[in-house]
Amino acid sequence: MYKDITNDNQTTYEITNPGEYIFYFENKNGSITFNITCENASVYIYGLYQGKNKDNFILHITQNHISPNATSQSIIKSILDDKSTLNFTGTICIGKKAINSIAHLTNHNLLLSKSAHAITKPQLEITPSQVECTHSATTAPLNNKQIGYLQSRGLPKKYAKQLLINGFINEIKKQNTP
Repeated sequence: MYKDITNDNQTTYEITNPGEYIFYFENKNGSITFNITCENASVYIYGLYQGKNKDNFILHITQNHISPNATSQSIIKSILDDKSTLNFTGTICIGKKAINSIAHLTNHNLLLSKSAHAITKPQLEITPSQVECTHSATTAPLNNKQIGYLQSRGLPKKYAKQLLINGFINEIKKQNTP
């Protein structure tokens, strides 16, 4: 099942049947909880933020594993320019009955100006020991060496930057096609 939740006001999603679930959103503010209450469910959450001017995004995602033998993965990416900000909190909760759960949380931020900011707070709340959980976060500007390399191959600087930005968001954008 694929669902674009960009304009959805729902804050909690209950995964009650086995299968694959893909959730996608852009520039969404608020708290979103994914309760995985059945075995053999795979939940993929993809979020993309593109900020400019004084855009201010606040997002809290919770991947709540209640039943055993389920997987979840969140990948949240932002491209922030001007004075835009993203404040992201991601939490993976693995309940005591949710053995053999696999959960991953990733947040990558690309800063296009010195005034743009990203704040990332990954959290793990794990009760059982038979699980696999990871989290990762990066925040960085465009790589000047990569821009220089592309320019040495004949691309103008503007297009070299855009090519790098497109490559950065490709992992998220390709999920927008069910």
